[in-house]
Amino acid sequence: MSLNNIIEVKNITKTIKGKNILDDISFKVNSGECIALIGPNGAGKTTLMNCLLGNKFINTGSIKINSLNPGNQKLKEFLNILPQENVVPEKLKVKELLGFIQKLYKNPLTNEEIDELLRFNDSQKDNFASKLSGGQKRLLSFIITLIGRPKLIFLDEPTAGMDTSTRIRFWEIVNNLKNKGLTIIYSSHYIEEVEHTADRILVLNKGKLVRDTTPHAMRAEEIEKYFTLPIKYLDLLKDSDIINNLLGTFYIDQEKGWTLLNRGTVIGSIHFNIEELIRGLGNKNSDKLLQKSDSINREINQYKQILNISKYQKSIQDEANDNITDFDSTLLNKLEMLRIEYRRLKREKEQIDKLLSDNKNFKTYIESMKLMIRINDKVIPLTSDKIEGYNDTIDSLKSKLRFISQDINQVFSKIRKLEKELIPLEEQDSLFTTQSWTRKFNVTLSKLHINQALLEEHIQNLNSQKKNIDNEIKIRTKENNSAAIALYKSIKTYAELLEVNFGEEIKLEYIFTSNLKELSGALLQKLVFSFKLSYLKETEKVLGIKLPIIIDSPSAKELDSYNVKLMFDILKNDFPDNQIFIASIYKYDFNESNAKFIELKGSVLE
Repeated sequence: MSLNNIIEVKNITKTIKGKNILDDISFKVNSGECIALIGPNGAGKTTLMNCLLGNKFINTGSIKINSLNPGNQKLKEFLNILPQENVVPEKLKVKELLGFIQKLYKNPLTNEEIDELLRFNDSQKDNFASKLSGGQKRLLSFIITLIGRPKLIFLDEPTAGMDTSTRIRFWEIVNNLKNKGLTIIYSSHYIEEVEHTADRILVLNKGKLVRDTTPHAMRAEEIEKYFTLPIKYLDLLKDSDIINNLLGTFYIDQEKGWTLLNRGTVIGSIHFNIEELIRGLGNKNSDKLLQKSDSINREINQYKQILNISKYQKSIQDEANDNITDFDSTLLNKLEMLRIEYRRLKREKEQIDKLLSDNKNFKTYIESMKLMIRINDKVIPLTSDKIEGYNDTIDSLKSKLRFISQDINQVFSKIRKLEKELIPLEEQDSLFTTQSWTRKFNVTLSKLHINQALLEEHIQNLNSQKKNIDNEIKIRTKENNSAAIALYKSIKTYAELLEVNFGEEIKLEYIFTSNLKELSGALLQKLVFSFKLSYLKETEKVLGIKLPIIIDSPSAKELDSYNVKLMFDILKNDFPDNQIFIASIYKYDFNESNAKFIELKGSVLE
């Protein structure tokens, strides 16, 4: 087993009652990795975890965890697990439970560390665990898993039962643990969690390890998925405005398609937009204008953010009566002067050091030459102490060096003191708290010069540019578009066939309404039906193909049998060659030989 491999699984199988729950599985986990186990229910995820923990014995193969067999007592404090079901003793208070768990370990998390992770208030900690919400119990169970400072943790469906805010907090903790080098293996049904947290993904299906991949590779594979259309449809696909909104033309859903006509979710992640469809039908492609509008809008939002910052800047200055700016500016100026002085002293010290070094070299040179001098007929060796002023110079330089060194130390001490005053040492050594970030942000912000008036003027100019572009898009979409006129006429025709007085006073703009809030009941449903069939009719004209018609519960919303018959007559007369799918709790008499019925009795899914 490699030193870097914390887990090594080789060709393991697990059979229960003659059924292979795990089938010839092999993989390795490196220290510090975050591994996600995914797969459908019954794929073997929980069983695999139990085998790794030693709770279940494997039939064949081998498992090594930190070079030891699963279940070895030496692994007791090395690893821990958060099981699917919460195992929190509910008759203990939260603080009592945490205190009890702490006593089980040699080096447990401190109360402060637990509080930072758990973020329960005093009332919650003083309450019985039974009074916590499901998400809070889950988070508490997770923190209990971490109290012993394990190097390896297993998380079995860790976010099951968590609300959104608790889930976010949970993954914040997981990411911090990852950064600290903890090895994590977890199972999940939430693919978005896996994509954002896992380093590797192990995909299990029917007991087999079918994939060992990464989130990046998995996303890339999804992008590569495609389907094939006949070549005759190639030209149709060039108009994305039509294709992207195609489902909204022929799918009428009881809850969504009936009431939300022109913009919104059709089904799943598929959206419909009437402006896009009409631009496509009228061959009024406005992609460049839309991109320019979006670009300007992003720029406007950026400048608005800066403008908001300028307003915040003024507020913090007002609240502090300019104390923050003045105080901190004074300190910063003083700090900068000290740093300048420090650099000057360092340069002077370097010069003295160089002089001393040069003199030392000179002394060595003189002595190496072994020169002799004559004094009163007496010949003596030439040494540095015989050179007038040499020793005095050396002593002076050394003395100056001592004083400068003292000055350097004093200035450095003052610098450190001021730095601690600006950014407290405890905040430097710990994870940055909200307070420290806020303080640093305010200090930095106070030094920025933001011209609010100029910003507002620039935003106004950008808004004007965007308005002009949007007007041009509007004209191309609504005013100079034959497709919009054709759609309007078609809606009016179908409305009249359904005995709705569409009215001459209703203008072209009406087809772009986001919904029909002023209407209700049968009138609403018949007008919606008119809109939808018109979308379909005009789309078929442009594409030159027949589209299916899907209707969910046509009798909903107070639509009686007479009105349903009117709707079916339109379908029979105007769309005789279209496939029509109708889902309803009622039976309709179509009087059509080719009509087929599928009757579902009882629950489809048990």
